[in-house]
Amino acid sequence: CLVRETSDIGLLTHKNIRFHYGNLADKISLDGLIEENDVIYHLAGAVGSQEPEVYNKVNVEGTKNLVDVCKDKIKKFVYLSTASAVGSGDGKDIIDENTPCSPSTNYGKSKRETEKLLLALHEKENFPAVILRAPIVYGPHDTNETRDLSMIKLIKYVLNDKFFLIGGGEGCKRSICYVGNLVEGALKASENEKSSGKTYFISDG
Repeated sequence: CLVRETSDIGLLTHKNIRFHYGNLADKISLDGLIEENDVIYHLAGAVGSQEPEVYNKVNVEGTKNLVDVCKDKIKKFVYLSTASAVGSGDGKDIIDENTPCSPSTNYGKSKRETEKLLLALHEKENFPAVILRAPIVYGPHDTNETRDLSMIKLIKYVLNDKFFLIGGGEGCKRSICYVGNLVEGALKASENEKSSGKTYFISDG
């Protein structure tokens, strides 16, 4: 598990976890990370209200650094992307894997650039990347009350009659995904021999 020196690893207590301290933006710090791995689950990324250069440095350049130390050493590279890489669509139809990408946020744009990087590497060098696009994720340990999209926080507002819906809500439909379903999807993607070079949306429905 790649963690930064400042990472809170209090919940990562399983005895079979080995920690590698480093930073995606510092390629040298990744040396030795891939010695005994055959699948990489790349879940790290800059989120929140960041400047475009931060998204590029971490999400795009950081992924390049990780790919460079993975090449020819792994069987699968599972990249956790986001529905934001596609954008909001036209607001009428359900977005799926065939929807043209038109991200509207700096975060979404950086994730889409990373997707294109990985797909190009698969096309040119058969790099075993599979892309998973997740919507809003909820579940155990989603307790960060300061995070903008904390589903736990939203549910608490609804249960305590503190959530106010403006209009009918038709123009703001969103998919959600239970974290256990996302993990199961990631495991299935890593085990499927035909998933390399593919992109999948994962949600609860």
